[in-house]
Amino acid sequence: MSVTNGMISYRMGKKLGVGGDGDLQLVFAVSHMNQSWYFDSAPINKWARYKPFRSTQAFSDHFTGPGGESITSARLTAAAAANFGLSAPAAQTTQAATLSTEWVYNRPTSGGSWLCRAQDFEGYNHKASQPVEPPGPLTIDMTPTMTIDFANYIFHNPDLTAIGWGDLTAISGYYLCVVFARNSSLSGTVMWKTSALNFGNGASMRLPISNAELQTIQASGYTHYYLCACSVSKTGFDDAAPADARFMALPCNSTASLLDTFTVRTPSFANVAVKSLNVSQSPSSAAQFADATNYTGIVPLVEDLDTIYYPCTPVGGYYYLHLGIEIEAGSSAYTVYPGSFALSATFAGNGFSTAYAQAATLRNSSFAVQSQITIAANSSQVMYFTFAVPLLSLDSQGQQVGGLSTGQYVSAGITMVQNGNPIRIGEIRVRN
Repeated sequence: MSVTNGMISYRMGKKLGVGGDGDLQLVFAVSHMNQSWYFDSAPINKWARYKPFRSTQAFSDHFTGPGGESITSARLTAAAAANFGLSAPAAQTTQAATLSTEWVYNRPTSGGSWLCRAQDFEGYNHKASQPVEPPGPLTIDMTPTMTIDFANYIFHNPDLTAIGWGDLTAISGYYLCVVFARNSSLSGTVMWKTSALNFGNGASMRLPISNAELQTIQASGYTHYYLCACSVSKTGFDDAAPADARFMALPCNSTASLLDTFTVRTPSFANVAVKSLNVSQSPSSAAQFADATNYTGIVPLVEDLDTIYYPCTPVGGYYYLHLGIEIEAGSSAYTVYPGSFALSATFAGNGFSTAYAQAATLRNSSFAVQSQITIAANSSQVMYFTFAVPLLSLDSQGQQVGGLSTGQYVSAGITMVQNGNPIRIGEIRVRN
């Protein structure tokens, strides 16, 4: 047997077995003994990189090396030229027209002129993920400096056994396109733009929506967004459509899933300024933050702080992370609670990783512990949050015990909970 977790190994074992123990039978959970069934009727995951594709050529090599490593492979070259068995949907003249189109898998059937090569199933992953993951409903809590990037919402690094953007030559020359509409049918006036770089640029492709554009979306009552691909680059944000623009559905399980609600909300405060970021024994006064040698600067709410490594001696089984911030209220008063900021930490190193989350202790500008702090409208106030992070390690049996071994670290992502939504504002790492 060479099937593990829905994947056939890169070197197939027994294809079919009377007892149903062949690789093809196991991966599809069937007992068919007729090999043609696996080409004609098996529910092949079309997003699998390695699978049967249409070609009249016989191959003597494999897609990859025995362990999945890259090789010079005539089989893989032919599969890539065949778009890994996929046909892109026809290009359309409007974005809305793409909603009824899908990417199609062209299987080589036994009754046609194509060769049905069992070795095309080597490396087949029945659980391969779709190239584009739908972001779902989006709610944006806008700050004065906020921008968002739609490429971040859909970009992911699939397993090498799954098709990625770079594998689809049919879309490589297209640009990521986002459309904003006042309804779920994309009818009426829409606002849209594309990335400056096409899909062929992979992770370098970006599709930013500026703060001014977010304000336009909010003020103009646009409530839905839709993601597709466009044949031309259009970085201006308006309703104009170049005459030569053609649109294509993105490769995912359901094109309609890339259409969803989009809500822009304005929070009751204007900005958060990071005054200091400190790791030490628990300080006893605000004066210990005055130097702020570890980190100073004004940081917009949604931008990352620098990732900084702090050598530090634990105290009583804890590291203490201290965040000094200044919060500015908007046109109405804003109340901050200990739970307004949270620490989401990952303990890692020496082969282990575990998650931990904790609310902060809230202190005022005099460093006194508070249950809440209310900031008057159009004013600001400095306050401090302290997180006590317990240490974790492993014993010789792989069990978690106290203490942080040499080389291990605590990676802490600091988030602010705004209107019930956590927004990450930075990360800090403490290394022993």
